[in-house]
Amino acid sequence: MPLATHHVLRGIAIGLGGLAALVAAFELSRSLRPESVEHVAPESPLRSTLEQCRTLAPEDYAADEACRAAWDQSRRRFFDLPSDPAGTE
Repeated sequence: MPLATHHVLRGIAIGLGGLAALVAAFELSRSLRPESVEHVAPESPLRSTLEQCRTLAPEDYAADEACRAAWDQSRRRFFDLPSDPAGTE
């Protein structure tokens, strides 16, 4: 059963229309994105303390109260826990 010329042309037209719609959607999504966004967190004393604590060896960390307190504060902030957990008084 040979295909008629108009069926082949219709298939090509539908394919090109779909391709054009795909390219248009891609270009639209590119134009909606911001060009350059830098996510720079402001410097904080907690951040700088945690950066210093990352370089400590595990045995040094166990003895460093400032690092342990900084990681505890970071953990509480991350998990949205109260700043003074109940039962630690």
